[in-house]
Amino acid sequence: MEIRQLAHRLSSEGMGEDLSLRFEETTLAHLLSLPVDEPIPFEPFADKLIHATGLTWAVADSRFARTLLHGAISSMIVDVLANFGALERGYQDRPLGRITSRELVAFRVTP
Repeated sequence: MEIRQLAHRLSSEGMGEDLSLRFEETTLAHLLSLPVDEPIPFEPFADKLIHATGLTWAVADSRFARTLLHGAISSMIVDVLANFGALERGYQDRPLGRITSRELVAFRVTP
């Protein structure tokens, strides 16, 4: 299983109840500061939000922590808002051995 798929599967398990009110308030402030109808690169957005909220993920191999945290941001925020029509996601195909994986690269806040 690809690490990003694993991150999406695990992102809200065990994390949702531990998120502080600060996480919600900081996330809302970041989202409200975004321009409408312009592409927002996902990784810089996620990194900024992770830093601002102090979001962490303790894993045995810390090389995967950033990927897991990006998966959490994607599934807890971007995917949910996209399901409500508040965001549109932009994907790019990435080669992964013999197969191709779709990766979230940007999103756009809808008017």
